[in-house]
Amino acid sequence: MTESARSGGNSYLLAEAFAKGARESGHTVNIFHSGQNRMSGCLFCGGCWSSGKPCVIEDNFDKLWPLLKQADMLVFCSPLYWYNFSGHIKNAMDRLFPYSQKNKPRDLKIKEVMLLVCGESWFKKSFAGPAESYRQMPGYKGWKDRGRIFVAGVYDTAKLPGTVL
Repeated sequence: MTESARSGGNSYLLAEAFAKGARESGHTVNIFHSGQNRMSGCLFCGGCWSSGKPCVIEDNFDKLWPLLKQADMLVFCSPLYWYNFSGHIKNAMDRLFPYSQKNKPRDLKIKEVMLLVCGESWFKKSFAGPAESYRQMPGYKGWKDRGRIFVAGVYDTAKLPGTVL
């Protein structure tokens, strides 16, 4: 899942490079660009699963959850916006809430997760916001953390590679 609102932007290129490597290793890859498929954040309305699907909100989450249902691994790829995830990918992450409820009718089969973030800053500490948010996800869901890659020093569109921290 990537944030990329710009086709050809830096997080888009980072996600595509990761996907290319995964495909070359024999994996099936689906990329969901949350910036191009905007959705509301979770409203904590209590309607999870009441319509037979994870969320009652009618928006582009209806395109994402069938992909999530198939996934063994989930990779979050975001640009660094104000020292955290972009709002678009954060909304998509928040919509995973139905899969964390006690009485959920089904869970995701995801076993592994990874984080990719690119940003203008050259300082590792600038990436602390998404790093800490992500750090808590695998433990909460029982997913295996496959690592984090922070690409620093990228700002202009399509200027990867930067420096991997």
